[in-house]
Amino acid sequence: MVSFDDRRDDELDDGTRESDATTEVYECRNCGTVAPEPDTCCDRPMATVAATPVREPDLQSLLRNVFGISGTGLDICVRLMRDGESTVPAVAEALDLDRSTVARQVNHLVEVGVLEKRQRLLSQGGYVNVYSPKDVEVVRRRLERGLAAWTREAKELVEDVNRAKVEAAAEMDREEPSGIYWDA
Repeated sequence: MVSFDDRRDDELDDGTRESDATTEVYECRNCGTVAPEPDTCCDRPMATVAATPVREPDLQSLLRNVFGISGTGLDICVRLMRDGESTVPAVAEALDLDRSTVARQVNHLVEVGVLEKRQRLLSQGGYVNVYSPKDVEVVRRRLERGLAAWTREAKELVEDVNRAKVEAAAEMDREEPSGIYWDA
């Protein structure tokens, strides 16, 4: 079985691939707003600008970094997509994983919105949890929304860095210069 933990030759330690291609983004010449797609801002079209070179994401790194889905979680998703539905013990046996590992992963995948959890009544009494993949289009939309929210949060982090830099520069301007001065 090929695992999602197997890396490609051009992958870096964090799972991204090196990319020589220049990425273009769009920037408002008036206010400096940046967007990934062509848009208008301040009542005029945004200008195309070259972005800082970035590492091209792959599906595994995107799902891991944005949604917290591990390689094991992806293996479980693929298995359930192929099988249609299954239980934790069946998936654990098929993938040669510990049941507790599979249980943690499927619960996370249910929280993320990739899998659906149902209870099936057993003829001898009790029930068993059965997991199945949600419709691909539903999952795609859910992941798009999650990525948009994550991107907004990441952009706020960048803005915080910029604010901190401006505040630090202003603070340095207010302080007296420090250093060694020689008497003449």
